Amino acid sequence: MLFPVGIVSFFMKTTPEIEEIAPYILRVYCASYLPLALNTFMVYYLQSVSRRSQASVISLSRGIVLNGIFLMVFPLLFQGNGIWWAVLIAELITMLMAFVFTMQTEKDLLKNG
Repeated sequence: MLFPVGIVSFFMKTTPEIEEIAPYILRVYCASYLPLALNTFMVYYLQSVSRRSQASVISLSRGIVLNGIFLMVFPLLFQGNGIWWAVLIAELITMLMAFVFTMQTEKDLLKNG
């Protein structure tokens, strides 16, 4: 797995242990990019239709609240690998919240014209 090790070597000196775990870490962490993009898009959408409080809840949930909680709890529950899953799970939960807010907004907009 030369590619992940090459990316990691930009940021730190690699050791055999790091070379062994880097592919797993990058796969788990990079999986959060898709929900992150959708969450960002939904924040912009909700802001554009004057749903500032819902947009703020999404932003704070993914950026501070859920990430903070999960980054403290997951390593305790899942040892070393928990820290890498915390970001992905926070993004997925936030994405579900964002979908609910967006569906409510669409329903309200259609009803009120």
